[in-house]
Order: sequence, then structure tokens, then C-alpha cells
Amino acid sequence: MRPRRPRSRVPLAWSSVWTLAGSVVWAVAIAAGGCTPEPKPAPVATTADAPAGAALLAELRQAKLELAENDARAILMAVKMHVLRKATCPPDLATLERDRELQKVPHDPWDRDYVLECTGDGASMLVISLGPDGERDTKDDIRVDDRGP
Repeated sequence: MRPRRPRSRVPLAWSSVWTLAGSVVWAVAIAAGGCTPEPKPAPVATTADAPAGAALLAELRQAKLELAENDARAILMAVKMHVLRKATCPPDLATLERDRELQKVPHDPWDRDYVLECTGDGASMLVISLGPDGERDTKDDIRVDDRGP
């Protein structure tokens, strides 16, 4: 007498459906050009692209300046919250993160730390990004203070 084959947990009809579905997926993938797309050649830059490239660079520069100003405003608001809670300015920006006034102290868009200038009692607050050149007290610094726009 022959031993009996163990029964599948999935009825025969469903296993056939899964096999058919897998075959269809592979057939569609192959018909669409295979499973991995072929790499496309990199576009060649021409002199006609130069004005568009310059415009994109100008937009990128402007976006970085706006991001730095917005981050500095957020840091200034966190400093104000710290002053309201503790009646003193934070000694550094990391204190804002430790005291949970900020989730994370951001770097400016040029990957440098923001600078905080604050009097001890919080009467005057200033947040500075050193700007694209990374040097202090130059015309490209982004300065946000508590006196408003």
C-alpha cells in the first residue's frame, strides 16, 4: 500500500490561483521591459541651459536665505519661551533642546550653527546665521531680533 500524501493547507483551487497570479505578474513585468529599468544617459549641458541654470542657482540661494530666516525666528521663539519659564536667557542653544523648547537645534542651510546673543535677563535677544560666507558681521548675515521686522 502506498503512503498517503499530506494534504495542503491551501485548497488546490487557491494554490492554482496564486500560481496563476504570480505568472501574470512576471509576464507583465517582462512585457514592460524587464524588472529593472535600463539606465538613461545623463543629459548634456549646453550653453542654452546656462540662463536656466543661473536662475535655478538664484532661486536656491533665495530659498536658503528664507530657510535661515525662518529657522532663526523659530529659535528666537524658543528663546522667548525659555526666558518666560526660567526668567533668564539660555547659556547656549543646546539648552533649548534639553529643556524641550526645541525638538532639535537646526543648523543653518550652510551647515553651521546659529549664534545666539542674549542679555542675562532676556531684555534683548538676537539670533544670527553667518550666511553663505560664514563670516560674522558681514552684509550677508541673517539677523533676527526680538524687536520685530
